[in-house]
Amino acid sequence: MNLQSTSDADASATERLAKALARQANCSRQQAEIWITSGCVTVDGIVVEEPGTRVASVQVITLAFNANAN
Repeated sequence: MNLQSTSDADASATERLAKALARQANCSRQQAEIWITSGCVTVDGIVVEEPGTRVASVQVITLAFNANAN
């Protein structure tokens, strides 16, 4: 999945990482937040642990292979 961080001025073109991950991984936002805060998610190769991070459609979001759905 592709997403990009931007400034507050561009916030309308972005969405929260948890929301984007939930949509792409077909899971609940709550589960997406658990994966994010557990360090199982990267954005453009950088581990992100804040579910509220703003992302846009040009960055790559990756969920670690060992992420547990529990």
